[in-house]
Amino acid sequence: MNTSSRNIESGEAWDDQYRRYQALLASAYLIPVLESWGVAVEGKRVLEAGSGNGGCAAEFHRAGGRVTAVDIDERLVETARVINEREGVQVSTWSGDVCRPDCAGLDEGPFDIILLRDVVEHLDDLGGALENLGSRLSSDGALCIVFPPY
Repeated sequence: MNTSSRNIESGEAWDDQYRRYQALLASAYLIPVLESWGVAVEGKRVLEAGSGNGGCAAEFHRAGGRVTAVDIDERLVETARVINEREGVQVSTWSGDVCRPDCAGLDEGPFDIILLRDVVEHLDDLGGALENLGSRLSSDGALCIVFPPY
């Protein structure tokens, strides 16, 4: 077995690789598309629901957003915190279920941008989540829902 396979199996290399993939999606596609639609990121309160290990949230921070990231998977949230600290990224990162009104981190709103990137298919109560998140959206805010390409 080669070294790269062993690293991917250990988890650390996979987390770093997937975070780079998320960051690339955000910087090369999501942020430019939002800005082309008149939704600027700089200076805005941004919530990423279903943030995984935080690559997308980190890029929204780098684009000037004040970012809150929430994911239900505590291991991914802790991974995001560790990598954020290593990279000097300031993202408020929480473990919670966005389907629940008492979800940790949502009280940091109202949010100008709420992003659900490849997450709606994982939500137990999509209607409840959208109602809950919608109540945290600023009056002129934008909700961006991205579906996976499969």
